[in-house]
Amino acid sequence: MIKLLSLIFFLVLFNSCKDDDIVKPNDPPPPPSGASTIDFEPSWSPDGHTIAYFHIDSSGSTTGIFLIDTNGTNKRQLFPGYCGSPDFSPDGNWITFHSGQIYKIKINGDSLTQLTNGGSNYFPSWSPDGEWISYDSDYNDPTGSIVIWKVKPDTSIRRDISQHGTGEWRISNWSMDGKFIVHLRGFQNSGGWEIVIMDSAGQIPLRLTNNVNWDWYPRYSPDGQKIIFTQQHENSLNYQIYTIQTNGSGLTKLTDTQGYSADYSPDGESIVFCDSSPDNGRLWIMNKDGTNKKQLTFP
Repeated sequence: MIKLLSLIFFLVLFNSCKDDDIVKPNDPPPPPSGASTIDFEPSWSPDGHTIAYFHIDSSGSTTGIFLIDTNGTNKRQLFPGYCGSPDFSPDGNWITFHSGQIYKIKINGDSLTQLTNGGSNYFPSWSPDGEWISYDSDYNDPTGSIVIWKVKPDTSIRRDISQHGTGEWRISNWSMDGKFIVHLRGFQNSGGWEIVIMDSAGQIPLRLTNNVNWDWYPRYSPDGQKIIFTQQHENSLNYQIYTIQTNGSGLTKLTDTQGYSADYSPDGESIVFCDSSPDNGRLWIMNKDGTNKKQLTFP
């Protein structure tokens, strides 16, 4: 049942482009048999004490956004249902997430607010000054492609920052100085998604990866020097966590078992990630160099 839910999740999130002339990578494969994603898409709170994540329950009864203290205690559900990609506001008081549209909710569960209307919207990310939330959307694209927008948390302004007709732009994340946004793009003659950095207005792209693998979930390190991301090898269908310098050098593999979606602690010294090996699927915490792995969430 978990694998079925994960398959549905990916079919929804990475829906196909409707125009063959648009440059777009092949549809990503579903999680391979032998992979498990139960607790994933973690986000570390600004104060370093809490981690938000998406939990899939095989029965469906407790599926939703959860919070847990970094010592493994005080696990609680914040929002029920099929949703994903929680991200803390810079002041730590709110979490944004997607469930067809983009929402925000206080960490105590109050004040649920819908931020977008129309289209399908995914992967929100809060800017470090709290002034914007970037996200994916197919809204108003003539071909139905998904590109990157940003919205004010009070919904007063929505802004499309992508160039349409150049393929899909996905899964954005802000640098800590607010000047840059790392994200994914599909390129012609590329078998999967590649990591690109652009400025906060959607200009001056710098491509970091160029391979036939699937690169997903890019996030900046707190010092702005590295990008952490998930890579799925085209042939082995094996998820791993990697880092790469923001100039495209220094590719480093951090996991030996499977690893899927990750985030840095605010001080940059630790990383939370999903161990997607078949007998696990839970959140773990490790040092920034991949050592000293400890399991955080349990059945």
